[in-house]
Amino acid sequence: MYISATSKRAVRSLLALFCLVIVGIQAFSNDLYAQVMLSCRPLKKIKITSPFGQRIHPVTRTMSFHNGIDLAASADTVYSMIGGTVRDIGCHRHLGRFISLGNGSIEIIYGHLSRVLVHPGQQLPAGTSIGITGRTGRVTGEHLHLSVRFEGQYLDPLKFISALVQEFEY
Repeated sequence: MYISATSKRAVRSLLALFCLVIVGIQAFSNDLYAQVMLSCRPLKKIKITSPFGQRIHPVTRTMSFHNGIDLAASADTVYSMIGGTVRDIGCHRHLGRFISLGNGSIEIIYGHLSRVLVHPGQQLPAGTSIGITGRTGRVTGEHLHLSVRFEGQYLDPLKFISALVQEFEY
């Protein structure tokens, strides 16, 4: 897949701005500390089983827009990719058990979980265990559905993850 230089620069600029926000001093339990970990993989191993964008849905067999990526999993621990606040948890007919984690204009949604380990309003640093993968909702098998939204618009989570890694490589 070709990604234009302009798109790469736009994503990096957005992430640089976003990282300036999350690097700031955060208060947890009345203690101030600098958030050390800026980003984290959602799973220890990343294997994409269904990409972002148009696809033939595996359950309905119709062409539809996939607003995230699906990652192979088997009762794996799910980690918060960024520091932020748990905005919502619940059960959706398509996503199954899910968690919505936000920081400013960024929202990350983790779906098809078997267990949720956090509660709404909880503030988390990146890398916190937030759930266990599962097969809840409309699925053909166990996996993690991961969506990233910026100001309400879905972004390709793989580009988001790649840009974060590139931005902080030494």
